[in-house]
Amino acid sequence: YAGLMPENTHIVVKEGVRKICSRAVCDCENLISIIIPNSVISIGWSAFGNCKSLESIILPNSVMEIEENAFLNCSSLSSVILPNSINQLEERTFSGCSSLESIVIPDSVINIGKCVFSDCISLKSIIIPNSVIEIGIGAFCRCNSLMLIVLPNSVKKIKAEAFMLCKSLSSITIPNSVSEIECDTFHGCESLLSVSIPNSVVKIGRGAFRACCSLESIVLPNSVIEIGEEAFFYCYSLESIMLSNVVTKIGYGAFQFCESLKSIIFPKSVIEIGPSVFVSCNSLNLVVCLNSTPPIIPFVRSWNNFLHTDLDVNYETCALKVPKGSKQAYLDHPEWSKFTRIDEVELLIEGKCGDDVIFKLQDNGTMIISGCGEMGNDNTFENDNRIKRVVIKEGVASFSANAFKDCRKLRIVEIESPLEEIAEGAFAGCENIFSITIMNEIPPIVSEHTLEGLMRTTEIRVPANAIRYYKAAKYWNEFTNYVAID
Repeated sequence: YAGLMPENTHIVVKEGVRKICSRAVCDCENLISIIIPNSVISIGWSAFGNCKSLESIILPNSVMEIEENAFLNCSSLSSVILPNSINQLEERTFSGCSSLESIVIPDSVINIGKCVFSDCISLKSIIIPNSVIEIGIGAFCRCNSLMLIVLPNSVKKIKAEAFMLCKSLSSITIPNSVSEIECDTFHGCESLLSVSIPNSVVKIGRGAFRACCSLESIVLPNSVIEIGEEAFFYCYSLESIMLSNVVTKIGYGAFQFCESLKSIIFPKSVIEIGPSVFVSCNSLNLVVCLNSTPPIIPFVRSWNNFLHTDLDVNYETCALKVPKGSKQAYLDHPEWSKFTRIDEVELLIEGKCGDDVIFKLQDNGTMIISGCGEMGNDNTFENDNRIKRVVIKEGVASFSANAFKDCRKLRIVEIESPLEEIAEGAFAGCENIFSITIMNEIPPIVSEHTLEGLMRTTEIRVPANAIRYYKAAKYWNEFTNYVAID
């Protein structure tokens, strides 16, 4: 269309039209509405771009293709009905639609392209259907009002910057089909309090959680091998991080400006730690390094061409603990030897907690209880603040009353064994548990004191077909945050 439209223009496209061509009514700022007939199969590139008065649109099921920028900067568009005939949302389709509050993505869509909903500053929630496999670069970037997004297990790839600067997003559960959290995925999500990362993830990319300044703690599953450069840069509320037991490499400046971080344990799998990893970590007073061989601290050239090869920690106030017999190796290292206090400690803790039940406390705070039969009544780990994660392996029939009572550093509980009952006071006072996974389809019997002190919003992960049983079971029905697992 060429020329200026009159104010409050309404268009009815004639039946028989097959395609709305590229830039068909682009920049027509007076267009209010348009009716598209069932004959249309394609919406062209930037067809409605910059139609800043367009308020709503219904796309018929005949439409099989919506090209790039189709509704770019339609700033009054508040309602869109998408057809279930499209399988891809192309680049910047709805970018800059600043009045769009919600949208239903049909279950025909398999790919959400680059920056599709970027700058949709009024978008508050969105549900991704089970058909979607990939979320593109910057797909929801700068969606400042987005508070809730549900990601299905069909999603295999979440590309870089996908949720960057979603400043209202408070929690996210990564599906167990994703293998990498790419660079800057959650950069600037300043309200993010809770992140659930599955054991399918092997890499945390560069700046993945940069400037997530409300994030207080995070647990990385025992699948993460690499943490990228500046992954947690400027997470200034981060007080604790539990690293994977298999992580080998931690990138340059990974924890820069984590001003609340008090201690960190590097598992024995770590062979390389990038320089400047602790810049401005002013509260850090303890570093535990569990590798008998001091991890490499490589030379890295920064943006200003300055060569870094220093952890940038306060070597006088921060203590370093290393495995027994390895102190001299750290003293002989040009960088690790800068710590004024280096102590040796016994690291591996294991033993019996029943006739045929054993426990092992791993160096990253994970306690694994395995074997066959019952955990003895005299065996408890009450008030043990070394424990951050508990895994009850299949074969363990029960564990003792008050087993983990007041373990205030405990964050994750995974019960793989089909327990009929969870003992009195087992997790009482474990106020920081944020996730409990139970493989039982039948809810284990609990008392009023078994889970006393836990937040009612604690994530309870159970088989999908069992959620209704847990919601009906006594004491389990007090919890509000149920998550289905396969």
